[in-house]
Amino acid sequence: MMRGCRMSSVEAKSRFQEFFPEAYLKQSVKILKLLSEESRLRLMLYLAKEGPRTVTEMVDALDLVQSTCSHHLSLLRMADMVTTARHGKVLRHQRIDVETNGHAIF
Repeated sequence: MMRGCRMSSVEAKSRFQEFFPEAYLKQSVKILKLLSEESRLRLMLYLAKEGPRTVTEMVDALDLVQSTCSHHLSLLRMADMVTTARHGKVLRHQRIDVETNGHAIF
């Protein structure tokens, strides 16, 4: 039996907090709550796979109502998970690589 190899609960808590600071955990909870809604998760997965897309393209591909799609994109933009860029008259939405303190979230 190896003695002395086991961490104390104080050491384990310290290591956990070092690797997962409070700000990281709070940001992760915020992001995971947003993605717990199926339409938002589908939008993020679609943008991750297909790259920048218009609302019309997303509505057609994901069988969403336009107003619903726009609402969810607005929430994702406010959470800095999606950005928009205008190309002439066309507005394209793109997923932002979400990272908190060096840890990839999505």
